[in-house]
Amino acid sequence: MVNPEAVYQFDGWLRFNGLYFTEVQGDVNPESIFEDNDFTLYRGGAPNSPDEGYRRTDLADHFEETGDLTGGLSNLAEDLVTYEYVSEKWVSVPAVDEGGEEHDESFQPKHRTIDIFWDYDDIMVFKGRKSTIIDKQKDIRGGLAGDLRIEEVDFHFDFLLWLLYQSHLGNDLSSNLRLNSISDCKTVGAATDSTVAVGGESEVVRSVPFITAILDGNKIDNLEGDFFLDSTYIVAEIDSEGWTHVKASREDMEKLSDLRQMGMAVQFVTELLRLYEKWVKLDPEDQYPPQEFLEELVELCEDEGYVPMREPDELYDEYEQKRNGVIRGPKADYSLSKFE
Repeated sequence: MVNPEAVYQFDGWLRFNGLYFTEVQGDVNPESIFEDNDFTLYRGGAPNSPDEGYRRTDLADHFEETGDLTGGLSNLAEDLVTYEYVSEKWVSVPAVDEGGEEHDESFQPKHRTIDIFWDYDDIMVFKGRKSTIIDKQKDIRGGLAGDLRIEEVDFHFDFLLWLLYQSHLGNDLSSNLRLNSISDCKTVGAATDSTVAVGGESEVVRSVPFITAILDGNKIDNLEGDFFLDSTYIVAEIDSEGWTHVKASREDMEKLSDLRQMGMAVQFVTELLRLYEKWVKLDPEDQYPPQEFLEELVELCEDEGYVPMREPDELYDEYEQKRNGVIRGPKADYSLSKFE
């Protein structure tokens, strides 16, 4: 039997540009949901008839066949269903023999792909180019509408602030996920010229440029953190526009096979989405950091001689209203029954 770790490879980065909550409608067979909804199946084409469509992949089976899995990845493999969207384009290439002599041209296929991971039955993530996902997600959501409700996830900027606060407290995010530190962060304000990016810090919560941006009204748009997932050290970037990039060349991930890298990355993204769901459902009092944390940030800046352009009381009042549920919360962004 061929060891799947020895043969499996993936192309590109471990960047997941499509994140979705799903809700099953009626009786669904996850193993054949694309076939049952009459999606065109990919079979491979030819230069004069390129093919496009969907196919089941064996990735979940490969995970299960791999020994010594962490508990979280082993559990994920039991519920995971994997598909791939493939669009091919044939291009001509010159045929050159060993002596360097050119012959008749030949054709090779180039593929655009989307890897689809469905953690049955409530989370679906897409890995692929953002442009390809944007092009196909309407077709996928529309084609599956009879069986699935699919709602896209964008991470609310206050969720990223909550992650920062949990890291500051040293709290575990879940039973098997911990955010050890945040080293890179980007904030944006209402004006296009108010972007502030901080990188290479041991902990951005003590970075005066970052703190001053928050105190002046900017919101966290993107962060990169050092996480522990089970016992694996993972570096990942999380963006408010709904994408996550797990860095395959960093820390423990670099030492893993492509198959284990993909498995850990998918596990991380699904854990992150479950954490986001949990945060969305929290009482407003627990969704937002307390005033004491904001006061601590102000004090740190004042110790460095910085006086905020914005009155700190404005920030305190904004988050007091949020903790009291006065401001529309992120739960309103979702209509799935689990958010009711």
